[in-house]
Amino acid sequence: VNDMIIERRSATSAGTTAAAWIAAGVNTPGHGINTCETFDGTCWATSNSLNTYRQSAGGFGNGSTTGIVCGPAVESFDGTNWTTVNSLNTPRGQSCAGGPVTAGIIACGDPAKSNVETYDGTCWTAVNNCLVGRLGPGGMGSYTDLVVSGGLVEPSTYYGNTETWDGTCFSEGSNLSLARNVVQGCGGPSTAGLVFGGKYQPTGSAEFTNQTEEWNAPSYVTKTITSS
Repeated sequence: VNDMIIERRSATSAGTTAAAWIAAGVNTPGHGINTCETFDGTCWATSNSLNTYRQSAGGFGNGSTTGIVCGPAVESFDGTNWTTVNSLNTPRGQSCAGGPVTAGIIACGDPAKSNVETYDGTCWTAVNNCLVGRLGPGGMGSYTDLVVSGGLVEPSTYYGNTETWDGTCFSEGSNLSLARNVVQGCGGPSTAGLVFGGKYQPTGSAEFTNQTEEWNAPSYVTKTITSS
């Protein structure tokens, strides 16, 4: 399909293959951006920017016309404009999140937080914490069935731990075969999804990976993704 207009990493995104948005991130070393683009299933279009620059922020939403981006400040997207809304009780970056804008959830974050909060479209509510505090985990699922996988406790303790949320509490699930952080996750409900990419540390310096694992509750299976 058509490429994005602006190259970036560490961005926040949400939506489907037919309607999505991406916002913020980094496009050159040390240069954060606040730009937003929307996707209609074929092409990307420039939309109004966030009010605050950020990277590696948790976010969620449904389609290209609604979204939430978290971080030190929280902003809501209406398909055209970003508006600052109520802040998290525990502000953080490098978290994972899921759900539509009226029933969202955010978990973990920097520095190795275990805090979890739910969002009702107006306010954030602190709920039961994850079992393991970490930054940069991957997430899939939603308000009632989030799956949290991987993560890091700085400087170099990488986790493969997986936890599943039932709407009230987190429970330990099967670990990833490769412990890593800054993981991407997609899919849901909590019985099916993917985690892919990330950073791990086999020996010496940290390295990036393209390994993909499929979550088919209650366990992961490593998958090979091919291009055509």
